[in-house]
Amino acid sequence: VLVGAGSGIAPMVSLLEDLDGSGPIVVMLRARTTEEIPHLDEVRALAADRGATLYLLTGRRSRGWLPHGMAARMTQLAPALVASDVYVCGPRVWANTILAEARACGAPEEHLHIEEFAW
Repeated sequence: VLVGAGSGIAPMVSLLEDLDGSGPIVVMLRARTTEEIPHLDEVRALAADRGATLYLLTGRRSRGWLPHGMAARMTQLAPALVASDVYVCGPRVWANTILAEARACGAPEEHLHIEEFAW
């Protein structure tokens, strides 16, 4: 499961390039609009090539990990979450909400990976 926002999408592209598609791949990209998602055409092509499911989580910010007005458990978008590694990259507060959601859905701590872009 690859989850990225803003400049944190670039590392998700790199990870997606290295995956061979032998297992389920879910990619979630967060932005206000699709126009603000960097590398979107490249991600779409890589996702299609690898058989990945791609979710574009667009809209206004909320207190949770999803855009305002959206409601879902992470396991609804990534059914194999508890058996998957979860890679998150984006703003610290948002990335922490992603990890909290993954933990709440039963993802083991050793499967959670974060790369923070904070300064």
